[in-house]
Amino acid sequence: MTLWQVCFVFAALSKHSWDSKKFINATGENLRGNLLERELQYVAQIHDKLQDAVGCNDVAVLNVAFDSERWKNESLIAVKVANLLTSLWSVKSSASAESVVENDILLFQMVRYNVRFSPSVFGSAVCFAPNLYKDYERFCPYAFRDKKLNGSIHVTDLGQTDYDYTTSPNAIWWPAITQKTRKKRSTDWMKVTDFYSVGSANGIFENETRNRLLVTYEDGLWTRPYFDCFGGKEWMITYLAPVLNETNEFLALVSVDISLEDIDIDQCDAPDSAEQQSSEETGDQAKPNHLSTFMGTHRCKKSTKATIFLQCVPVPFQGFKRGTYRCTCKRGYYFPDPTATRKYFPGQILEEEYDKMLRGESNLYEHHFGCLACNEGCEECVDGSACVYDVYTKLRYSLLVINCLFVVISLALAALVFKLWQNKIFKASCPRFLEVIICGAIMMYVKLIVSFPKPSEVRCILSPWLHHLGFALVYGSLALKTWRVVLIFRVRSARKLAITDSVLLRRLAVIVLLYTSYLTVWMVIQPPSIESSITADKLKYDRCSTSSFSHMILAADFVVLAWGMWLSFKVRKVPQVYNESKFIGYAIYNATFIICFINVLSVVLSSGSSPNVMYAMDFININISASVTLMLLFSHKIFLALALRSNNQRTSPQENKLSVRSRGETFAKELDTTILGGENDELKREVRRLASKVALLQSQLMTERNRHVTKIGSS
Repeated sequence: MTLWQVCFVFAALSKHSWDSKKFINATGENLRGNLLERELQYVAQIHDKLQDAVGCNDVAVLNVAFDSERWKNESLIAVKVANLLTSLWSVKSSASAESVVENDILLFQMVRYNVRFSPSVFGSAVCFAPNLYKDYERFCPYAFRDKKLNGSIHVTDLGQTDYDYTTSPNAIWWPAITQKTRKKRSTDWMKVTDFYSVGSANGIFENETRNRLLVTYEDGLWTRPYFDCFGGKEWMITYLAPVLNETNEFLALVSVDISLEDIDIDQCDAPDSAEQQSSEETGDQAKPNHLSTFMGTHRCKKSTKATIFLQCVPVPFQGFKRGTYRCTCKRGYYFPDPTATRKYFPGQILEEEYDKMLRGESNLYEHHFGCLACNEGCEECVDGSACVYDVYTKLRYSLLVINCLFVVISLALAALVFKLWQNKIFKASCPRFLEVIICGAIMMYVKLIVSFPKPSEVRCILSPWLHHLGFALVYGSLALKTWRVVLIFRVRSARKLAITDSVLLRRLAVIVLLYTSYLTVWMVIQPPSIESSITADKLKYDRCSTSSFSHMILAADFVVLAWGMWLSFKVRKVPQVYNESKFIGYAIYNATFIICFINVLSVVLSSGSSPNVMYAMDFININISASVTLMLLFSHKIFLALALRSNNQRTSPQENKLSVRSRGETFAKELDTTILGGENDELKREVRRLASKVALLQSQLMTERNRHVTKIGSS
């Protein structure tokens, strides 16, 4: 019955334009426009009619052409049958003048088995030209899979119906194949020679040769897709092959009907070359039921706005109908309803709402069906939650403010040292080294300022330079100052050692040069880079990478501290005028403990900790070590300087000069006493005896010069 309705296929093209000049190939770029959209709407209308049980009284034809190469194996069935009938038509039966082909049962079984042994073939027919088959006016055996019989093959003769498929003006499929066949000259056909060895009853074989025309695949034609309302009630496409008689004229046609109901309409965009190559490498190729003619006609909204970003995903095994796809959110966007069980927009709903928009009706398409952008830095997300850690918190800002306050205090200390450069208290502690220590501490503070923003390659490179060079200046200076005291107290002669500040500065320059060389090699071979990490709350953040170079320079820091602790231990019993060696020892012990503790804690918390926690530990490491060091070095000096100034203000200017001079001489003597006292025990006792005499003489001198005070007091 389906082939009987094929007559309407090309008749309907009067509405859809059969003119070949207007025909557009489905593989061309022009079909990416209104034509394909209109044809898909036509498919949807037919589907809606069937769903509403309205029915249809016509055969609908699509004005598109598919890539029929995918069904070439099925079409070759018709070609083979056409060649078989062509070659046998000239063979006459011995009992009659009829051809051996003129056998109803033979032809009925032939079309039946065309369908039976080809699962993708819905129907097959052999339709003869009028009055060329026996004495029948028309003869057209047709076999098809009858849905009423649960898919069993039903065979019927379309020539016995009232419909004349050869003369009806609507049946232009018949003229199409006949005209194409008759236009071909005999020289246009492929000719073959058949060789036979025919045996007779007496056992003698005779060789025969027969020349005939060969029907090829190109001699037939494909119809356009059509919907059969009368037969199978489904979308089909048919291939027609001509059958020739002994005079090489058109005799009949052989057809095979291909059902499109198992073919999925793919409206999604065609994959680019990279995706296609990746698909081929992984073996994820298009399935046989995939139809790419309508690619690019989906209604998933494009990325015209930041909050709309969808991608089309085809849904397989949906059949020949529109909207068999899903609009899902692309990577970096999320579905607007986090509680929805389906995180996509069905294609059928989008197609319906889009049609309403075209008709000017109220619709959801214009303001809905969009995805929302994930937060900054999120590659994937399911809602608007942050997936990147926000480092700019109140804690981080508070630590930055405190750190900047320490920088200001350090600058104030540097200015104070410069102002009191000739002060006996500061001069005895080597003001040059005090300035160097302050400079190193400021470099360590600046490292925290550099590390405050999000990491960059420049900041990751600059941070270790500031930290470790500042560390070398601070604790290298402290260790060298202590080293000088150790050497002085190891002298066994009365000769004074000439270990000046310049000597210590040269040795400090060597330490800084070693650090600089190592840092340079580090930055050349394996400079720090930015790497991604994740917190315990699954929040991502960037941090500076660590390597074996960072561990080795940390070991160098511990070597400097260990040297300083050993020197501090050596001078633990040395009496100092201002107890500076003792305070230096406290500073080195404190730095060693804090740095060890913070580094062990950093290793323990390195996995899953937040960047603010790591920043806080870095803050503790630098500020407790550097700030406590500055406090220990300067607090007692400032206290003594203020106390001395307060005592001087209670006396007259002349007495103030005398007092300052005498105190300075006393401090200088005490300093010399301390230096010389380390040579041996006898020298120490002699120094103490002389010091006591000097103190007694000083007391007598002050009494002599202040007799008027004594008289006033006695009166």
